[in-house]
Amino acid sequence: DSIEPPRSVVVKLWDTDGPGGEREVSFYRSFGKAVGARIPACYHAAIDPDRKRGVLVLEDLRNVVQG
Repeated sequence: DSIEPPRSVVVKLWDTDGPGGEREVSFYRSFGKAVGARIPACYHAAIDPDRKRGVLVLEDLRNVVQG
């Protein structure tokens, strides 16, 4: 069975200077599924410490209805 790729994603890029970006990447890598609330699926999460850059590729939730 093949997995249907998403039609669109949200890409978040940021400069990392300190632990903030690492915490966000760690959240999606380790704890995101255990939160118990609907959060975007994370397709990719990475930090490049040499360039001090971070990236998240997340599910686009623009069509999701809350509540």
